[in-house]
Amino acid sequence: DAVGVAFAKRSATTVDTSAWYECPIAWRGGIQPGSAIDFSGLNDKPAGKLGFLKRKGGRFEFEKAPGKPVRFWGINFALSGPFPDKDLAAGIASGAAAQGANLVRLHLYASGDRLVGSNGQLNADLLDRMEYLIAELEKNGLYVFMDLNDGMPYEALAGIPSTKNENLKVASLFNADLRRGTKRLATELFTHVNPYTGKALSRDPAVAMFEIINE
Repeated sequence: DAVGVAFAKRSATTVDTSAWYECPIAWRGGIQPGSAIDFSGLNDKPAGKLGFLKRKGGRFEFEKAPGKPVRFWGINFALSGPFPDKDLAAGIASGAAAQGANLVRLHLYASGDRLVGSNGQLNADLLDRMEYLIAELEKNGLYVFMDLNDGMPYEALAGIPSTKNENLKVASLFNADLRRGTKRLATELFTHVNPYTGKALSRDPAVAMFEIINE
């Protein structure tokens, strides 16, 4: 298509960045609370206090605020992003809220050797970090969007080889063994009670969305 052709023909000339200046992102509590650029006051806190997200016609609304449209401005925490050191989690969450975000997608958390061990069991330390981060996000009025089938380690979860084959995501719609692996991860992760919120992800109204299969 036209976009592909334009991309293929783009110049390979190196961009001169000598006149550029640093623009650090205040990703960890770097925005002064109450300042003109602190947008955290737009978030209802904690996330989930208005009940579960519902679809009403062509819009979202919370079950305890019927008739009030809900809009999300989301960001992505991918790969190792869902597992920050616990002493960083509060600053990360407050920084995201200060910049106007009200939704965080936890993405690719099970790809490679993340979260799921070679025996198919969840890594207790990484699970603890993720659940602690989720609790901090909720405190700051940030809702959670959970991935599921996205780079899953099927070899560990269901004894299926070729874990890097992207076609396995599509095949998991039809293959019983792959579906079993997907269900195993969903069951173990989504029904585990988060000790920092007292709720399983499947029963937490601050978890606004679940993505069954990516792309």
